[in-house]
Amino acid sequence: MDMPGPYVMGIDYGTESCRVAIFDLVGTPIGFAATPYKTTHPRPGWAEQSPDDWYLALQS
Repeated sequence: MDMPGPYVMGIDYGTESCRVAIFDLVGTPIGFAATPYKTTHPRPGWAEQSPDDWYLALQS
């Protein structure tokens, strides 16, 4: 597939996943991907995520 650029990439780290979208300069979506990561609850009312998981989600 021929995909001449340039492109713009948006990265969104949300509560449940890392989402990435690629757009051309006109705003046409080219691609989208999302990778979930876990949230742990070590105590009532607490929520924790590992920055390592965020990084691995972005790499995938």
